[in-house]
Amino acid sequence: MFRPGLITDTWDMEGYKISEEDCSSLKINDIKKVAHSMKGAFLQTPPVFSAKKINGKPAYYYARRNPYDDKINEMKKNLVQIYDMEVLSFNGTEAELTLHCSSGTYIRSVIFQIGMSLGCGATMTHLERTAIGNFKLSDCIDADDIDRIALPGMITEYKNSIIDMETAKIITGSVSQ
Repeated sequence: MFRPGLITDTWDMEGYKISEEDCSSLKINDIKKVAHSMKGAFLQTPPVFSAKKINGKPAYYYARRNPYDDKINEMKKNLVQIYDMEVLSFNGTEAELTLHCSSGTYIRSVIFQIGMSLGCGATMTHLERTAIGNFKLSDCIDADDIDRIALPGMITEYKNSIIDMETAKIITGSVSQ
C-alpha cells in the first residue's frame, strides 16, 4: 500500500516527512496507467536508506550520518524486472497494489517512482511479501501451529508443510559449492 502525495526521506512511514500534498483528485486509472508502464526490465536506484552496500557498509549508514553524502550518490543501479503489477484500489488517500518482481527489486523505489510519474511523489505505507522464490505465504504454517506439530500423531498432518534445510537451500539457491 502507498500514499500518493506523501514523500519521506526513507520512502516509507519510518522516515521523516519531506512534503505532502493533496492527491485526492487522482483517479485509480491514472495510477493504473503509470503502474502498467513500469512493467518490464529497467535500472532501479535503491533507496538511500537501504542495506545496499557502499564501500562495504550499508547505504543507511551514510544516509543517517549525512543524507547528502556523495557516497550515496555513487550507489549502483540494479537491473530489475516487474513481471506483473496490478492496482487493486485507491480511496483518494491510499492505494493498494500487488506486484510480481525479480529478486533485488526495492518496492519502496517502485512506489516512489510511481509517485514521481504521477507528479506528486508517493510513500510506501505497508508491505506484505506473499512469496519469495518457491516459498509462498499461503503454504506457511501459522506460528500457533508449530507447538501442535510436536504433539503425538500431529506430525502427519503437517508433514507436507515441512522441508529439511538442505531442500530449503536448494530451493532458495543458497547452496555453497
